[in-house]
Amino acid sequence: MRNGFQTAILFSLISVLPAAAATCPGNVTYHDTFATQGPGWNTTTGPTVKVTMGGGKADFNFTGAGLGQSLQYTVNQYGDLSLCATVSAPATAKAENEAAGITFWGIGPGTYYLFEVTVDGQFYVGSNNNGSFTTLFAKQANAAVAKGVGVSNNLQVTTKGNLATFYVNGTQVGTITGVAPSGGGNVGIYSETSTTSAEPMDFTDFQIAVP
Repeated sequence: MRNGFQTAILFSLISVLPAAAATCPGNVTYHDTFATQGPGWNTTTGPTVKVTMGGGKADFNFTGAGLGQSLQYTVNQYGDLSLCATVSAPATAKAENEAAGITFWGIGPGTYYLFEVTVDGQFYVGSNNNGSFTTLFAKQANAAVAKGVGVSNNLQVTTKGNLATFYVNGTQVGTITGVAPSGGGNVGIYSETSTTSAEPMDFTDFQIAVP
């Protein structure tokens, strides 16, 4: 599903227009609008992707189809939290099945849970164990996901103990019971090209909030 997967350690309303980022519920302790590359993000990656942050977005540039890249925020580890991000495909991109999302419950450079949406209106939840993905919610269409390029989706995952609840544009789309790391876990972002081209999705907002 995700060929050539690499990981770099570091550190919601449906609309036909880009959605404004909602304030993540709780006490926001970190908020990045990617005006510049903030301290703590390490965008050094392998040869198949270059990540840049600035001008209001985190931009993933891949060399081919079927590639994914995560960037983990490791400045702190988190227990219960709400994690939010705004993702979109550029208006100039092809409307394919490229995806982007947020990672949580991370315990290393290649071990975390992932919640993402695709340009063609689907969402996915899975866990990654050093490059081996386990599907928890298979990619499935949901009316909460805004389809197409040039539009935004606001993603939110809220964790409490071993329970994680997922929202797209303010609408709950699923809940899982997983394994939260003892003492808290790392969080981050993830982008993935389509299965047929090097088209990725970008981030324009990222927030971490605690109860």
